This record gives sequence, C-alpha cells and structure tokens, in this order.
Amino acid sequence: MSSLRQRTEPICLNCGTTVQGRFCHLCGQENVETRESFWSLLQHFVYDLLHFDGKFFNSLKHLLFRPGFLTSEYTRGKRAGYLNPIRMYLFVSAIFFLVVFKLTSKEVIIEKDDIQLDPTSFRSASISSYDSIQQRLPAGERDGWMLQWLNRKVYSTLEKYRGRESEFLTRMKDRFFHLLPTWMMISLPFFSLALYLLYIRKRRFYFSEHVIFSIHLYVATYLQLMVLILLNTVNGILKWDVLSWLSVTLTLAMFFYAYRAMRNFYGQSLPKTFVKYMLLGFSMIIIASFLLFALGIQSALFI
Repeated sequence: MSSLRQRTEPICLNCGTTVQGRFCHLCGQENVETRESFWSLLQHFVYDLLHFDGKFFNSLKHLLFRPGFLTSEYTRGKRAGYLNPIRMYLFVSAIFFLVVFKLTSKEVIIEKDDIQLDPTSFRSASISSYDSIQQRLPAGERDGWMLQWLNRKVYSTLEKYRGRESEFLTRMKDRFFHLLPTWMMISLPFFSLALYLLYIRKRRFYFSEHVIFSIHLYVATYLQLMVLILLNTVNGILKWDVLSWLSVTLTLAMFFYAYRAMRNFYGQSLPKTFVKYMLLGFSMIIIASFLLFALGIQSALFI
C-alpha cells in the first residue's frame, strides 16, 4: 500500500467502477491521488523491487531444494507467495543465456585450413544450374515444391558466401547461439506433451499442469547449468581438483533432480517413476535432435 492520500471521489480512474475502500474490487487499482512526488516514486520502486525479490528468492528456495513442491503449490492454487512461472522462466533464462554467451563466446579466427566444408561446393553450386537441371528432367522426376524451395535456398546461400567460407561459418555459429533461447522455449510444449502422454492415465492432471512442471524443471536446469558453467570456468583458471569433483557431483545431481521432481509431483512409485523418467529422457533425445537439426538449418540458410 502506498503512502499517497486516498481520493475522495469513489470512482476508479482505471475502469470507472464505484470503489468501496482504498482498492477497486474489479481491477485492483489503488484509488489515490494521481500526483506523486519524487520520494513517492522512489518508494514505489523500492517496494516493487523488494516485492519481486521476496517472491523470487522464496520461489527459488523451494524450486532448488524441494523438487516438485513449487509446481504442487501452484496447481493447488497457493500462488500469492511465489513468482509466476512464466515470469520466472523469462527472468532466469535471460540471465542464463547472458552468462552463457558471456563466458563461452570467444572471437574465433577460422583459417582456411580449418574449414570443414568442401570449398568446391561454394564455387560450383548456383540457382541457375539447379533450375537448368530441373527443367531437363521429366515432370514426374523433378523435385517437389518443398524440396525445390530448400535447394534454391541452399544454392542462394552458397552463392552469397562464395569465396567467404570463413565468414559463413562464423555468422552461422553466431546465429545458432542467438536463436538458441527461442528454440529452447519452443521445446517446452513438446516436453510437456511427452509428460502428458506418459501420465495420460492420471486424468487429474491437465496439460497446463504439465506445462507448469516443465517450466519449473527448465528453470531449475538453467540455474544448475549456470552454476556448472561458472564452476568449470573458475576451474579452468585455478585447476583445483575440488572444483572438478563439485562439477561431477552437480552433474549427477541434475539428473537426480529431474527424477525426484517427477516422483514428488506426480506421486507414483519409485519403479514407475524411474521407467517414465527413462522414457522421458529417450523422448527428449529425439525431440532435441529434431529441434537442433531445424535450428542448424535455420542458422545456415537464413543469414
């Protein structure tokens, strides 16, 4: 609640509803005077920051040390004391990818001898030669419209970077890493769908609840990976054996965390949870392979 004086007019300035008390019962806006001093603005900023921090760290504590608990609380309707899952995902993923890009991005100079692509493909390929070959083929043997579009896109890219193979690889790498956050978000509904199919017989779970579980698991994984990357970065400088052991321990803990979260949230027995955990891992290998392939194609052809 702010320290501003309450308005005498009982009409909400936001939605026009008649207000009974200090807050509008319809939209929640506080019915106070609109003119604020600098001190009042500062108070609002500090309150919002501490309010966010309080929810964030409370959510973080339960998320990391009580796998599955935060999702259970959210699905039961106990949400006031915790940060919204989507806000948490956006906030943590932004920090995670910022840290990853900062710690892993290096100016790599690619020499011609290091290029893995065949340079002759850049010199010989062209859209005109492809179109000429297609026109000479019988109508029934020509590529379909989708394959034609893909081939023309490939040849267009090869023509564009002919003689600049090193620049092509560098730009492809940069685009790949910049698109990675978007594709990780795209993978969320696929991961949730895999959970939905695994627990389809437990009809008390809606698809949206699998999505919430997936978001919390992704956030926990981002945080664990961030600590792991920081440990490995420091270990690369200090060369301490204890840091290597910590990295191995954290890696194993990450796998156990996902299993424990499934066990706690879905409430099934140890054997059932373990089997579904393995099936989920296998499903994610297939999904991740497909998405990484699509990401690689997009990175290579749209630069």
